[in-house]
Amino acid sequence: MFKINILYLSLIFFSTFIFSQIEQPTEELRVTGTLIKSDSSRVVNPFFRISKEDLDKTGTFRLEDYLSSLPQITPSNSALQSGFSTGTASVSLRSLGGDRTLLLIDGKRLSPGTPFDGHAEADINQIPDALVKRIDVVTGGKSTIYGSDAIGGVINFILDRSFEGVKIDFQGGFYNHSNNNNYLREIHLSKPYALAPNSVSDGNQESISIVVGHKFSKRAHFTTYLNFRKVDSVRWSERDISNCALSANAVCRGSSASKEGQFKIGVDTFYHVEDTDFISGSTTYNFASYNFLQRPDEKISTGLLFDFKFDNNHQLKTSYFHMHDETIAQIDYSLLFRQGVSIPCNNPFLSAQQVEKLCTDFGLTSNDSQSVTLSRRNFEGLPRQQDFDLTNNRFVIELEGKFNEGWNYNFFHQRSITDLTYIYFNDISKSKTANALNISGTSANPSCVSADNGCAPWNIFINNGNQVVSNPALGVTQEALDYINLNLRIDGSSNESHQFLSISRDLSVDSNLFFDPSIAFGLERRKTALVKTPDQNFESNDGAGQQVEQHALSGEIKVNELFLEVFLPFKNSIDVSTSYRFSDYSLSQKSDTFDLGITYPFTDEFVLKASAQKAIRVPDIHELFEETHAEFVALSADPCSGSSPVRTLADCERTGVTPSLYGSIETPASSIATTTGGNLNLLPERAITSSLGFIFSNAENYLELDIYNIDLEDQIGTSDADTVLTKCLDTGLNKWCSLINRNPLTGTFHEGEGKINTPLLNFVSNKITGFDILYKKSFETKFGILNLSNFSNFLIRREIQQASSNIATDCRGKYENTCGLPSPKFQNVLSIDLLTAVMDVPMNISLRIRHIDAVEDTNTDKTSTSYNENIPFKSFTYIDPSVKFSFDSFDLRLGINNLFDQDPPVNGQIGYVPGNGNFYPSFYDSLGRFVFLRLSAQM
Repeated sequence: MFKINILYLSLIFFSTFIFSQIEQPTEELRVTGTLIKSDSSRVVNPFFRISKEDLDKTGTFRLEDYLSSLPQITPSNSALQSGFSTGTASVSLRSLGGDRTLLLIDGKRLSPGTPFDGHAEADINQIPDALVKRIDVVTGGKSTIYGSDAIGGVINFILDRSFEGVKIDFQGGFYNHSNNNNYLREIHLSKPYALAPNSVSDGNQESISIVVGHKFSKRAHFTTYLNFRKVDSVRWSERDISNCALSANAVCRGSSASKEGQFKIGVDTFYHVEDTDFISGSTTYNFASYNFLQRPDEKISTGLLFDFKFDNNHQLKTSYFHMHDETIAQIDYSLLFRQGVSIPCNNPFLSAQQVEKLCTDFGLTSNDSQSVTLSRRNFEGLPRQQDFDLTNNRFVIELEGKFNEGWNYNFFHQRSITDLTYIYFNDISKSKTANALNISGTSANPSCVSADNGCAPWNIFINNGNQVVSNPALGVTQEALDYINLNLRIDGSSNESHQFLSISRDLSVDSNLFFDPSIAFGLERRKTALVKTPDQNFESNDGAGQQVEQHALSGEIKVNELFLEVFLPFKNSIDVSTSYRFSDYSLSQKSDTFDLGITYPFTDEFVLKASAQKAIRVPDIHELFEETHAEFVALSADPCSGSSPVRTLADCERTGVTPSLYGSIETPASSIATTTGGNLNLLPERAITSSLGFIFSNAENYLELDIYNIDLEDQIGTSDADTVLTKCLDTGLNKWCSLINRNPLTGTFHEGEGKINTPLLNFVSNKITGFDILYKKSFETKFGILNLSNFSNFLIRREIQQASSNIATDCRGKYENTCGLPSPKFQNVLSIDLLTAVMDVPMNISLRIRHIDAVEDTNTDKTSTSYNENIPFKSFTYIDPSVKFSFDSFDLRLGINNLFDQDPPVNGQIGYVPGNGNFYPSFYDSLGRFVFLRLSAQM
């Protein structure tokens, strides 16, 4: 590994040498996708640019919403997810995942967005929206230029560092939707569940920003900004499509943990509470209605950018960015679900009828207790809320310039810190509910048997409409709610330190082969660290309503890298660009990446370009260092169990079965023991990406066709017990069989030492092929200048192969299960802008038409009414009109997205993240028609 002090000595040496040299500068542009100052025509990968106007005319409140509407980009995390959310926002290029899409600000990578959970995806909320001048998107591998994670490509947010004056922007918007889906409303009534309102206007969004920029003489310039954004929540119950969790799009699902409770005694005796009686059977509860479709959010961001020219050759740039974002995910009331409790037969809240049903019928006396499996919704309390409070501070200092006859240098140091306070509100404690049910005394003077401080009797044996009362004999009291209530907390912090130095120049080489070539080389160092600390309430696993266990996590990753880029403009008009990067990681992992690109402008109007790259993604801290912990999961079958095992003794011996155990192993219990966690032996993911492009351009037309191919190997995925067991039986390979530990006495996986280890592994491959077509045309009409832009994507192949299958899953034109989000065969965005004037007021009349092709369900059952029914999605076309008026002192813009208020397609099997509310939010317009207004004034 390179020594740290060598890196910094090199930086000091170059800095000292730089300031001893003087040369007159020339104006050059730094372009996304290359280290050599150039224009965008040198970027061989598929490349497109998004202007500030593109964002404004679509009413963009959240950058991820606009990006997700483009054919090449899909959502990863968004504000339209609640359960299992991370509280962040991210997108995915070529549907490869947000952790394989690198986000940049002015060419510098964003650090991981949260220490909470999941992968190390950057958080788009950290982007200073008010300063974004344009967005450059380069698809395909760019690891040689930017390092790990740039497999799908990079999205570079370019900021306006030269603004002068004062600019104030205000934007407001809301969703307007008519709930008129008669098919779904009949399903809701049949349950019966309450209907969504006939018409709603909700999900209000407001944003205000102030930008101030000033230039001092010819040397210094500063820019400062302040931005505030507020978003209101939308609940599942406010839309037909999400009013209940659907099963096979035919019935509403419900929870047996209802407001009336479910008291299960033995195997098949069930009761719920009506008045003060136990009634046979169970009721169901609509657990979906209080969930959030759109999370409420408040974000404030501010910062300062300062540029100073020492002379004509050397410039200092400093930047400070601050972001504080608080958002809340809500997932209905907490519950006891199949929780084993002991209820004394002399509990003073039990009626005579309840004592008979609970105890007397089972031969128990007043001195006994009955074991009950209890499921009940804590409807007297408040819905569970996950409060994500994220604060990011990012500081950048950069030196760039020229020295010694045309050599360019660029050095920056970047430091980013993200702090998280995560509080899970309104859960209930499993241990305290048990205490609060173990009651003695009389109904007039009840008391807890437990001496636990603050214990208050919890009377769930009377149905008073779930009203909170002051007298415990009449129902649940506030004292009982306060006692059983459990708030859980996680504190976390992630930080990244990043140093970069590159040296470049145009070489004046007199050659018969090429004109002046260019070269760039340098070194880079990053250190990423993370600490996540759950409180005792999380660690004790006492939260009854928790969906995922949380464990402490800490770790760090360091990398030192060398890179080289060369640009060769041959005299036969062929330009060749090539680059290489060597990376040395702290876990003794070494990798190298390469990039080769060729451009051939065979006429003034026609250009051919081709590229090939190797790119990588290194495992992140969660994947490497997550604490190994036990989980109990279902196993579909153990082929080595039973009196007549399905597999032979030879096969079963691979899994630890001895001849003496063969034929006598108990069939698997309802759940088996597994262990899961991080894996320090993970390898970097590897991808070979390539593209072939064709460009035609003249004064009025621009046409670009890009064919791309991505072969991703060693993708990290989560193994499961069935896969591990089957792979060991089939292959006998140690990498699978070493993960299996049978109980040496019984051969089972649920007793003693018996378990199956299910770590993260490099076993997924992902192959994607397609082509993009971008066409732009501008011409004058009698009404004004008309600009057309059409962006199309055609998907030719998308195949995903996991260890659980020897056959790749065809995901082209499909969705769900292995495929995840829809992969349409065709997507298109057409933008039409008319620049005109009415009564001497300049206007920009815009129309955007978005098309998403139909997709099929990967479930093959097309006739069943089961949960796994095949449900295809039809194609969708969205119409988004807007108009901008440019007055002397301000601009006014009005617009509507999803003009015709289309519902997204629904499928009840879509879970949380990337789904929510029976559909895929952000991929399809989720909440109906969006109406917006924007005012912008500049002084």
